[in-house]
Amino acid sequence: MDYLSDQLEKHHDGQIVEDQTLARFLTELVSLHDEAEEKIGPGISHWVVTRNNNESGYRTRGFSIAQEGGIENIPFGYSKVIRQPGRRAKLAETLTQEAIHVTREFRERAFAADVVRCADTGAIISDVRLANAVHRRPARRELHQLFMTAEGLTVEEIGLVKANPGSGYRLEDRELAERWVAFQQARMDGMDIVLWKRADSIA
Repeated sequence: MDYLSDQLEKHHDGQIVEDQTLARFLTELVSLHDEAEEKIGPGISHWVVTRNNNESGYRTRGFSIAQEGGIENIPFGYSKVIRQPGRRAKLAETLTQEAIHVTREFRERAFAADVVRCADTGAIISDVRLANAVHRRPARRELHQLFMTAEGLTVEEIGLVKANPGSGYRLEDRELAERWVAFQQARMDGMDIVLWKRADSIA
């Protein structure tokens, strides 16, 4: 954030961002925004330094998007993207939690069946609490995308609701949640057991 604040200090209101490094960085950030499609529209022509109204009604300096063929600049609140996880990140964490029992069962079965070695180092893992079951074939992010593609859904079309009790979110469509668990269970042969990176913090 300090980098963006410094850049704002170097530009005056209404100035077009000509620094391509800064422009690329802003474009990567906006792609993580919950309303990325609306912000980007048909494409980004260039970035402009402007004064915008924030949610409290205060005037702040920031960056706006000049869309291809657009007339008005579209404000972009980058602090929201930096400080809070975007919708894709929330969905990824939700999917992980919805099927957390699947990965735990995979880990427990591995320890019940034989000596467990870390897939990365080959070292023996003596305690199940020191082990983590991870998706490798495909990676978790790819697994999530494969599921959404199979369901014909996009990130924006999958409803999330606050988990109660507990923190985080859960899938609003409980039948979709069941299909996701079954989808992951059918691909458990693509998982590995590795040494948990924070093994020293177990209870």
